[in-house]
Amino acid sequence: MQRIVHQVHIQTLAQQPATQLDANAIGGVELVLQSPIDALPFAQSRILGTLVLVDTASHKTSGAALILSAHEG
Repeated sequence: MQRIVHQVHIQTLAQQPATQLDANAIGGVELVLQSPIDALPFAQSRILGTLVLVDTASHKTSGAALILSAHEG
């Protein structure tokens, strides 16, 4: 993960500053990937707009993500 952008308050959906996301928290993050992937914003493709994040050390699922914008690096 590059950085945590914000956390979403679950009851109000307001964005709040955050330096970490607890288990089951919802927030905005910037990711750094090991290699390029084919992706589209979720609004354009429900398949190419989602990710399952896997911890490379334990091989366990560590999160899920919706892509809100796709940037070329």
